[in-house]
Amino acid sequence: MGTPWLILVTSLVLSLPPSSFSSLPSPPNSLTKGASLSVEKPNRVLVSPNKVFSAGFYSVGENAYCFAIWFAEPLYNGNHTIVWMANRDQPVNGRLSKLSLLKNGNLVLTDAAQLTVWASDTVSISPLRLLLLDTGNLVLFTLEERVILWESFDSPTDTLLPNQRLTRTTRLVSSRSQSNYSSGFYKLFFDDENLLRLRFEGPEVSSIYWPPPWLNSWQAGRLTMDVDGNVRLYSLDKSTKRWNVSWQAILQPCTIHGVCGPNALCTYVPGEKSGRRCSCLPGYRRKSPTEWSLGCEPDFSFSCNGSEFGFIHLKHVEFYGYDIMFYSNYTLESCKNECLKRCDCYGFQYKFDYVNHYYLCYTKSLLLNGYRSPGFGDSFYVKLSKTSLSSYTNLGVNLGLDCLRPVSLQLNRSYKKPQENESLQFAIYDAATHGYLQVATGFRRFTYDELKKASRNFREEIGRGGGGVVYKGVLSDHRVAAIKRLNEANQGEAEFSAEMVTGKSPTIGHQTSGNPGEMEQRGLVRWVREKMNGNGSKEARLEEIIDPVMKDSYDVGKMETLVEVALQCVEEDKDARPTMKQVVERLLLQENEY
Repeated sequence: MGTPWLILVTSLVLSLPPSSFSSLPSPPNSLTKGASLSVEKPNRVLVSPNKVFSAGFYSVGENAYCFAIWFAEPLYNGNHTIVWMANRDQPVNGRLSKLSLLKNGNLVLTDAAQLTVWASDTVSISPLRLLLLDTGNLVLFTLEERVILWESFDSPTDTLLPNQRLTRTTRLVSSRSQSNYSSGFYKLFFDDENLLRLRFEGPEVSSIYWPPPWLNSWQAGRLTMDVDGNVRLYSLDKSTKRWNVSWQAILQPCTIHGVCGPNALCTYVPGEKSGRRCSCLPGYRRKSPTEWSLGCEPDFSFSCNGSEFGFIHLKHVEFYGYDIMFYSNYTLESCKNECLKRCDCYGFQYKFDYVNHYYLCYTKSLLLNGYRSPGFGDSFYVKLSKTSLSSYTNLGVNLGLDCLRPVSLQLNRSYKKPQENESLQFAIYDAATHGYLQVATGFRRFTYDELKKASRNFREEIGRGGGGVVYKGVLSDHRVAAIKRLNEANQGEAEFSAEMVTGKSPTIGHQTSGNPGEMEQRGLVRWVREKMNGNGSKEARLEEIIDPVMKDSYDVGKMETLVEVALQCVEEDKDARPTMKQVVERLLLQENEY
């Protein structure tokens, strides 16, 4: 018996609906019986109706051409991405070579000597047409019965496109190199047990290398449809007796549909077990205290009287699907009026079309699949009763990633420097101390040997205090610097607070160096974590950690979040540390919560 999770991969991932050609364009972007494409006319190509794909002769070397399908839009370097080739292992000459649809119904590729290099091996007395579909599938079909005789999707080379199947009789074969498109040594295929395999077929030997051949089916793993809507592949770690995630279908947890239910928003939160957090929209409350999939319900009653309603503006928010209507080149007021006129409109997406340079309006009949992300630059407007709207106005609640106001409020803007975002300032400082911003800001870290050389072996003392001596130094770029050498590696708690936690000595990490004068950095992380997990009030715990000069000048809730994020960033297990994108998203979320 084969491994069940691999069979499941086959059915879930690779078994896709067949191509459709119900709506067919008219010539000239097609071939009929007796017509041909010539290698000597490179601009004569077949183009899909959506202009995404092209098919024709593609140069693969000096005086060497293959009949291929490629993405019509060129890349940054002018090259195109090829998705299929008819004759990858036998290119044809740059003169007299043709692709022809013969009278007998056979599609053939011939070279300069009129020898057949490739053929579809089809026969038909009916009228035929060769057509490139929007899917990238090149199909040969009968005009009257619309029966497909041959299609490129049945013989993939190294690429699968959406709606294309990998079957028992097909396989993906790599190219030899980035510039050599002939068949390479690596194959993805189904074996005799209908299991998906990766095989190396070299000039002299061949071997299966995935799944690992020495593992039994239960050792190889399991593919599970998890309760959070994600499909994950697990492998068992015998030493820890834990199942580890080897692969998952959805990387962004908030893009899974329905996770927070209707009338709710999903926000990515690093550190949460699920990786996300659900919250009700303004003016809504949870239906169930234990089940987010039920979503939220309004605190007010909807009616068809548009004068009783207004809108609250949420930036960086998108609700996917359930459009009532779509309007292009609409003003904000026009979009509001369209929603107010309808009893079944509960909000609208308002986004800018960067191609046509105008705004698009999507009115919504159901607010489901709500997702908030700093990477989404457009806005959503939630329909609320004016009573609910006024309560949010009076409370001054921050409902998104920006300071949100009811749309009806007049904003008198003055052009002055905005208030700095404390969280992002902290993130930038922390990134700089770890070298992430060295290119952008010029900040960098120095090794002990570099500082020793700069200070000429710590020769010229210019001051003392705070557990160390300060020396004059000259850096490699001739800048003069004050270099502090700490008295010993294992200093007391007072020096930790004075030199490290206040941010005056930006060498936070886990590495322990044997060089004299460097801190026992692992101890700092442990010390801060113990303080945060200790007894006493939150304010008292933070007071021990934060620089005394900041007393009464910071928000306790915000600072607690900053310290928690900092501790996550220096986890022993590198895989447990958040990415910089996740850090920024968490800090932006925290800005809205307080």
